[in-house]
Amino acid sequence: VADSLNKNNTMQILSHELLHRAEFTDTKLQDAIKKFESDFQKRFDLAGRGFGTPIELTAYDRIIRIKKNEFKTAIHEIDKSSNNALINTMFNSARKGIGSKEELQIYNKVMQDALEEFRAYMVTEYANNPQSITGKLKRIIADFIAAIRVALVRAGLDFGMVRSLSP
Repeated sequence: VADSLNKNNTMQILSHELLHRAEFTDTKLQDAIKKFESDFQKRFDLAGRGFGTPIELTAYDRIIRIKKNEFKTAIHEIDKSSNNALINTMFNSARKGIGSKEELQIYNKVMQDALEEFRAYMVTEYANNPQSITGKLKRIIADFIAAIRVALVRAGLDFGMVRSLSP
């Protein structure tokens, strides 16, 4: 994270990472996540099929690129002879539920936090530019941000940017 910080994205990355922290430490936010999880899952799944706003598609592509690299690393740890083309094929097959038991386990392990990352990207994008999010996703995020604000303040993590996270 630190190597990607610059003067233009500090608050965006900080809010993204603080959201992750709050997700693990605040039970009220965990309850809010459960309430909105299916909505975010639907948006994530749609983006995976190529449907959604440009922001959703970009976030999905960014997450898949990162997860594919994690998958490659994990496969290389167990089979040094695997080349990148083969690993890409294995990853794409695993996305469809096809592959060896070990490949599917590795895929599921690297993908386990993909929805969390998608949710954090969407919230961070909204915080950065609320007009960039529209429709049902805007309502989902606005409701979710209300719960985030409460969680961050409750956790003592209001560094002046929590008020900017307003729906």
